[in-house]
Amino acid sequence: MLQKYRVNKKKESPEICINLVKYIQNYVNKNRSLKNIFLEIERFIKIPNTILKQKTYQIIFNDFNFKKNKFENYNIFYTLIDFLKYLVLILISIFFHRKNINKKKNYDLICNNVFDQNDVDRYSKLVKIFKRVCLLGNFTSKKKLNFEDYLNFKKINIGLSNLTLKMKFIFIVLSFKIFYFSLIDRTNYFRIFLLLIYDILKSNHIFSKIKAKYYFTNKFYGTSPIFNFYFKQAGGIKSSCFQKNLLAYSLSCFVFSDILFTLGKGQGKICLKLGGKIKKIVPVGSLFMENAWFSKKKDLRNVPKSNIIILGINTLKNSRHYVNNIYENSYYNFFLDWINQLAVDFPNLK
Repeated sequence: MLQKYRVNKKKESPEICINLVKYIQNYVNKNRSLKNIFLEIERFIKIPNTILKQKTYQIIFNDFNFKKNKFENYNIFYTLIDFLKYLVLILISIFFHRKNINKKKNYDLICNNVFDQNDVDRYSKLVKIFKRVCLLGNFTSKKKLNFEDYLNFKKINIGLSNLTLKMKFIFIVLSFKIFYFSLIDRTNYFRIFLLLIYDILKSNHIFSKIKAKYYFTNKFYGTSPIFNFYFKQAGGIKSSCFQKNLLAYSLSCFVFSDILFTLGKGQGKICLKLGGKIKKIVPVGSLFMENAWFSKKKDLRNVPKSNIIILGINTLKNSRHYVNNIYENSYYNFFLDWINQLAVDFPNLK
């Protein structure tokens, strides 16, 4: 059972994450209840079983809390809550159902995760290279860079898609199966299928409106096999993602993309050891560094002077730092104490 799985925090990070990946793959591949529901979705919605499994790997992995050392959200007591969320999602898609009768807009490139002006700026050179670009997210820039379009996704819009009402009603019928298997296996399977079917509805909605030759997302840890499937179904040629962060073991599991653009040579291969599937790895440098530094007009006089610079990390909300006991000991018992002692020993330094 997922709820009982624990990692051995005395081991090194690579071994812990590789074992976790193997456990998730083995759990999904041998689970008869999941297999039964996957076959139903494949039969009626025409998404290959392999794609459904890949998305399920991602969902389960993202629900592992390294700090608490357990899978969250799969306790049987969460079943009723997620069952209601699942029904609300399907009912919204049915209530606002309408077939997309407009002709799909055709683009050369789709860029994902556009949530503010910084995201638009990061994509600026790509926008100027390709003739027809669609920026996908929930933000629209007031000033255009070229002739780009914006597609703002809203959850309420999942009713607009190429899925028929019959297909959506199939999801309601499936809910009784999911509920039954959840009770039998004492595991909240609605957690998986709530997120999986949401991704189906969202991806189908987007690619009922647009199509493109190429797709790019700036977060390698945010790829979606279902999104990539619908992208290819709509005539897409290559999906790609960018290495935004260092490829830590706990961040690099289950990455699925045709191309991974990396910060440098030798990067990216770690993803292939951690359940991912990447056809080509291309070193290009940092998209974020280019936008934040190299492309900016710099005035170093405005940079405040310091004696000591401390590079910090987000530890409060991100549990993926806590893969093993080494991190907690080194960060809390050494690093923070060392910084504190510096302030005590050198009170006049900035």
